Amino acid sequence: MQPRQPAFWLLVGLMALGTARIGWIVLQAFAQYPTGAVLAALLLTLYAIPFFLFVHRLDLFEREPATMVGAAFAWGGLVATSLALSGNHAVFDLTSKLGSPELAGRWGPALAAPPIEETLKVLGVVVLLLIARDQFDTPLDGMVYGALVGLGFQVVENFIYCMNAIELAGGDREIVPVLGVFLVRSLIGLWSHATYTAIAGYGVGYFVTRTDRSLAARTGAVVLAFALAFAAHFVWNSPLLTDAFGEGMGILLGLVLKGIPVLVLLVVMYRLARDQEATWFREATAGEVGTDVLLPDELDELMTLSRRRDVRRMVRRVRGRTAARLVDRLQHAQLDLGLACSRTGQVAERDADEARRTIRLLRVQLAEVGVVRPGAVSVRQGAD
Repeated sequence: MQPRQPAFWLLVGLMALGTARIGWIVLQAFAQYPTGAVLAALLLTLYAIPFFLFVHRLDLFEREPATMVGAAFAWGGLVATSLALSGNHAVFDLTSKLGSPELAGRWGPALAAPPIEETLKVLGVVVLLLIARDQFDTPLDGMVYGALVGLGFQVVENFIYCMNAIELAGGDREIVPVLGVFLVRSLIGLWSHATYTAIAGYGVGYFVTRTDRSLAARTGAVVLAFALAFAAHFVWNSPLLTDAFGEGMGILLGLVLKGIPVLVLLVVMYRLARDQEATWFREATAGEVGTDVLLPDELDELMTLSRRRDVRRMVRRVRGRTAARLVDRLQHAQLDLGLACSRTGQVAERDADEARRTIRLLRVQLAEVGVVRPGAVSVRQGAD
């Protein structure tokens, strides 16, 4: 809640309008095609939950606040989707008038969606940045929020596509059109909107957090990231490769070939962002390493989720579940300490002192159950 921020009221107002428009579409869908609407909602929910949890865990050192996560998802699903409906129709009509109906039918999705939808989605990341600048510490934060915006857009857009498919089928068949859209746009389209906006969001995060770089370099990163997202969306929506391998499975193969390079690009960018975040965390905790609150071994094992998990598993196997839970709390307290040390001001200092007190208390409790240095256990066992 940031009532003094104009961007906050922009978010509230646009979300209200988006809720009204998308809500009306959803209500009509359930009234006209109840079976298809229920099936689409169920499939997309089952699809979104694991995807949502996966994206939410991409940030290694800080779980994003629930309100920010919800706002990002809602911007994509309500604001960007509702505004894109009007924008896409306008570009389709313009393409049909300036070119031809055939051109609009074949290339309209590629000409309309990338400029309209990618702009609207990345603006959601920018609005969140204007509301809560302190939640953007590294480029990875921009990538996570971008992925959440894209996921919200993808879920709502796919629901609308499911309803359109039922209508095109004559309305007498509801299940088969929904399953077809879900297969192509959700399962095969794993690299769809969430991927595009994650790439664009990386550029936004880079611009605001990499202040050690020149303004020109940061601006170039934003432009390049958006251009990559735009190009990936354009190629996916275009007829390129769609008919190259024939009908049926050939179309699906063409879609896969168009999507795999984008997925590879996202993995590369995520690894780069993760390494940058690890460097940021090491720099933030440099003054604490070697003290009683953060041992060097423990810092190394905080760098990845798998290393933290290996430490907890080793402790649980040797000392039991209670000890493992204490180690989990210790790791979270050390992460809180690093985040507090990365910021300035009296609030950050109080948070850092509170984290140090918590860590020392947990060390006493761990010693009582026979665990003196949980980090050293994993290192001796060669865990990664």
